[in-house]
Amino acid sequence: MSKRLTAKFVEHVKPGESRREIPDGGSGLYLVVQPSGHTSFITRTRLNSVPIKVTHHQAAGLAEARVLNAEAIKQARTGIDPRNAKKLAKAQRLISEATTFAAVTEVYLSSDKVKKLRSVDQVRDRLERIILPMIGDTPIADLKRSQITALLDYIEKRRGPVQADRCLSIISCVLNFHAKRTDDFIVPLCRGMNRTSNKERARDRILTDDEIRKIWNYGNAFLRFLLLVGCRRNEAAGMQWREIDGDVWTLPASRNKVKTDLARPLSRLAISLLPPRGHDDEFVFRPGSDRPFNSFDLLVKKVQAATGTSDWWIHDIRRTARSLLSKAGISADIAELALGHVLKGVRATYERHDYSGERRQAFEALAREVERITTDPPKGSNVRQLKRA
Repeated sequence: MSKRLTAKFVEHVKPGESRREIPDGGSGLYLVVQPSGHTSFITRTRLNSVPIKVTHHQAAGLAEARVLNAEAIKQARTGIDPRNAKKLAKAQRLISEATTFAAVTEVYLSSDKVKKLRSVDQVRDRLERIILPMIGDTPIADLKRSQITALLDYIEKRRGPVQADRCLSIISCVLNFHAKRTDDFIVPLCRGMNRTSNKERARDRILTDDEIRKIWNYGNAFLRFLLLVGCRRNEAAGMQWREIDGDVWTLPASRNKVKTDLARPLSRLAISLLPPRGHDDEFVFRPGSDRPFNSFDLLVKKVQAATGTSDWWIHDIRRTARSLLSKAGISADIAELALGHVLKGVRATYERHDYSGERRQAFEALAREVERITTDPPKGSNVRQLKRA
């Protein structure tokens, strides 16, 4: 009878010129050594007097291989084919891999309804950067409420409560999408998992003149452009050169919240912020990249640290631009249209004038107001302001 294998021997066995099977003391277990140096374990036994071979790919070492070997021989002696058990385990593993949270997410993102969402790129970005690294490998049927709660706790601590709620919304959409496609899946969420309320998320914050001056003097063209145009951050971030014709930026309906093309006349100051024109499919504020700029939180933190400002978000810039339009004497209707809002009620049906001339004047007035704020000396300084001609 051959000697039993040892863990040290298995670890240091050297390959030969051909495949070798080294028995483990007549137990039916063999160490297989390939010429490449790869090793594995097999069991050789009989099923109904017919020789069979069972390969133990999942064996982590000699000890585990001996357990699997004993189980395979026991099954064969009772008339059960141990190879079928292996096939069943493999099938279960493949099913498990196909229904991980990450796998279901891919199906969700590829659905026709989701692909049409304007926010699909943001959803995919949050999934890839924040959610999937934490729970992507978990089979969706095994996903527990406690795991999701722990993930939300982590996001809230690192990125804030609003980001946690946005991630919760995405997770909820994926889970409900899966629930509609299966018979016995129960969504492991409940009411009250949000970290903020609608009332808490509602903001009326606008930047003060001093904050506008500091942020403007920081010199970031993207933030300056947002203030002069009053657009949403993703509208500007996704702006490509094909959308700009002369001094008019046409936001396509596919990227506009109200689902219509929106032509924005750009002021001379806004035009001066744009880099040299690139190819039609290039992003204006991220030339050479195949994806639009999306590091908004990082940009805000960097600017706040450099300027000594705090407690403002990028959307506050849009609210500030709207307030400056009123301060510059622009009527409420024209100011709303300049920001891309639509008329309400019966007026939306009967008012067909596009107000392009009025909106152009509004943006020039906004630019003058920004120039006044950013060039006037701050209050309390000793610089005397000369009278304007």
